[in-house]
Amino acid sequence: MTAHDDPILAPLPKEVPLANAPLVRVIAQVRFPLVVAIERRDFIAPFQEAIRAKYPVLRQEFAQPVVMNMSGLASGQGQTAWRFLDVTGAWRVTLTADFLALETTSYKSRSDFLDRFRQLIVALDTHVEPKVMDRLGVRYIDRIQ
Repeated sequence: MTAHDDPILAPLPKEVPLANAPLVRVIAQVRFPLVVAIERRDFIAPFQEAIRAKYPVLRQEFAQPVVMNMSGLASGQGQTAWRFLDVTGAWRVTLTADFLALETTSYKSRSDFLDRFRQLIVALDTHVEPKVMDRLGVRYIDRIQ
């Protein structure tokens, strides 16, 4: 397989801006093995400082999953989610013990979005230092009425 055939190594295709794109949300996520220390405020503080100029609003959320099975309801392991938002609320960064995500409802271009995501990955690598990346994905959500 040549670099041209490999979507990871191949150059990016030309961007084609759409005047009336039906995008309502764009999300990129990188998953990594559990880093339990992310649950602690003092551990994520340097990460916050690295991204605070663009995402100054921080909200700590706690997710408690509930699983329904044949035996009834069971609760799973809870997890802290750190949500960093820009001042408009259109851009949101989520950091949990096993993933980092960037999402927006104000998508302008692929280059802008990927540049923002790249900056977050650098901050993650510098301050959280996950040793392995399990999965990397981008999702475009369209709404056509």
